[in-house]
Amino acid sequence: MSLSSLPPQGPTRLNLPKTFSQDLESEADFDWRGLLITAREKLWLLILLPLIGAAVSYGYLKQAKPVFSSNATLEVEEKQRVVDVKEVTDKDWANTEAMNTLAATMRSSTFLERLIDREKLQTRPDLFGGKLPSAEDALPQAVGILSGALKAAPRVGTRLLDITATHGDPIVARDLAVATAKGVMKWDLEQRSQSVGVANEFLMQEAERLRKKVELSEQALQKYRVENNAVSLEENQNLVVSQLQDISSKLSQQTNDRVRLETDYAALLQMKSRPDEAVNLQIVANHPTLNGISTALAARRSEFAALQSRYKSKHPKYTAAQSDIANLEARFREALPQVSVSLEASLLASLESAKVNEKKLQEALAEQEKKSFELDALSIEYNVRKREMESDKAVYESVISRLKEVDLTKGMDQSKLKLHQLPSAPGYQIWPQPSRIISSGVGGGFALAAGVIFLLFFMDRTIKSVDQAEKILRLPVLATINKAKYSDEAGAILKHAEHSPVAESFRSLRVMANLLGKEEDRRVFVVTSALPSEGKTFCSCNYALSLAQQGLKTLLIDADLRRPKVSASVYGEDRKPGLTEYLLGQATFTDVIHSSPIPAHSGTFRVIPAGFRSPNPAELLASNAFPQLLELALKHFDRVVIDTAPIVAVSDTLVIVPHVQTVLLVIHWKKTPSTVIQRALNLLGESGKSPSGLILNNVPEGSRGYYYHYSPGYYGSKGVYGASA
Repeated sequence: MSLSSLPPQGPTRLNLPKTFSQDLESEADFDWRGLLITAREKLWLLILLPLIGAAVSYGYLKQAKPVFSSNATLEVEEKQRVVDVKEVTDKDWANTEAMNTLAATMRSSTFLERLIDREKLQTRPDLFGGKLPSAEDALPQAVGILSGALKAAPRVGTRLLDITATHGDPIVARDLAVATAKGVMKWDLEQRSQSVGVANEFLMQEAERLRKKVELSEQALQKYRVENNAVSLEENQNLVVSQLQDISSKLSQQTNDRVRLETDYAALLQMKSRPDEAVNLQIVANHPTLNGISTALAARRSEFAALQSRYKSKHPKYTAAQSDIANLEARFREALPQVSVSLEASLLASLESAKVNEKKLQEALAEQEKKSFELDALSIEYNVRKREMESDKAVYESVISRLKEVDLTKGMDQSKLKLHQLPSAPGYQIWPQPSRIISSGVGGGFALAAGVIFLLFFMDRTIKSVDQAEKILRLPVLATINKAKYSDEAGAILKHAEHSPVAESFRSLRVMANLLGKEEDRRVFVVTSALPSEGKTFCSCNYALSLAQQGLKTLLIDADLRRPKVSASVYGEDRKPGLTEYLLGQATFTDVIHSSPIPAHSGTFRVIPAGFRSPNPAELLASNAFPQLLELALKHFDRVVIDTAPIVAVSDTLVIVPHVQTVLLVIHWKKTPSTVIQRALNLLGESGKSPSGLILNNVPEGSRGYYYHYSPGYYGSKGVYGASA
């Protein structure tokens, strides 16, 4: 059977049990199992660090100085005004911001210095721990002690201010709380009294200044009135306004009369050509002469109308009435022209007179308006000065009123703070608290241990479990090999410990490899690793031996020409000739095949060692001699296992894998970084051959690294289910 006839095989995923696949798919991205493994391995940290924390806490308790606390409480009274007088310092201490300000004031150096001086605290040895400092250092040290010992905070939802004093001496703690509470009340009174004094002094100075200003304003106003003859300015202004209104009214009336006369005169002139129609003018009809004739004519006509109903036209009364009417009409016609001429002359004279009167009134109005403007100009300046004087006087009077109120409040000053509760007994101990300190030490040690474990876990990029390897690398783990307890002689594992867990692991590997595909498709195996010292030679030797113990003719080829170990592992010495001699044409196929001293039971186990060291192993392996060697091997053997150089370290393996069917990648448990393994997989993929499975090597017996693989220890030790070949 030629090598070219072997079907190429890529990576084959095992048909894992349904529960296994579902469990893998349901795993979160975070490796909780890996974290639990790390925690189990570092369990001593979870025990040691809390114990150290407890010991440190106990030591602290032994040397810690006790601290005592004492509390005093102030109450802020509600604002109550007996009289409606506003105080100078109208502070509402019940306000939250004001109470916080008061609490902050208690920690100020000014307040503390006054409190120390008032209570003579700098002379108390117990305040300083039993020994008085020097005179110049006493006050600063006392301020520092009180600054750290005193705390104040408003009680939420109340008008209470809690003052807390802490000290190593319970008596001092109580005295500090009492002195501080009383000192705050005295400070409040002093601040109020000082504010009243400052306000009173300021108001007196302001009143004097305003008094002088009012006097100057009054003098300036009086001087202006005298200089401008404005003593009775308001009366003159009222008179001018009245006269102005009267003249304006007369001028309006005169203008109306002139317009009426002009209208009548123009109408009368138009009727000169039609004298009979002049009687239609109201002015003509109302003339006394024509009005008398018209009245008599109307009366006679009324009488004639009555006579017409009683007498006939020949009756003397009838004819007499007609004659009278005719005479009256003749008189009216005769008088009409005379009246028109008389009215024309009269209207013309009246019109001229009206125009003269109108002009005089206009001149009088203009003169009066001029006087009004002059008075207005005087009154503007006058009013400005007057308003200024009145404003100054109003301000002066308000200051005088406020000054009287301040004088009144001098005797009303009292603190808005009162003592709500004072401590009578010495302070109680608040520190140290043994249970709290011990629990904090233990908890801190546990937290530190957990943090260290988390850090170690996140920094560890190695493969720690089967499911982690399969999840990250997306390849099946064919076997987990227990950590060997024997020497570097690889064959000793199966030779001297055929029923050990390690031997059973290789038998499991043999079974799992058989499940990768058809037997004719799985005859040539390459066992390699990403880095040196991962146990690939150990795995290749024992895997080849397990195949031989199954009754198969097995050939083990050491293709790691740079650091060969197969010969030393199997024979305990370097056997020659080997692969190098064959590839160079210095030995035949039968010359380089060596028998194995390890019993293979019903099978055959032969080895081709590496031979002597070659300066150019990659070129040798890339020659046509290596594929020819594989063709010859397949004619005489059922299985061929090749031990190769590490993939990432050198490129020797990459020239071999295109000629094989199955690649098995060995991973050292908790040693090889996953990034390096991924690099090796990428290199294999670029060469056209990806691994068919993984071998997780050097796993400690009983480790949780198995996860979904059962540990072979039980079955191997009992000699069941294939414990013997």
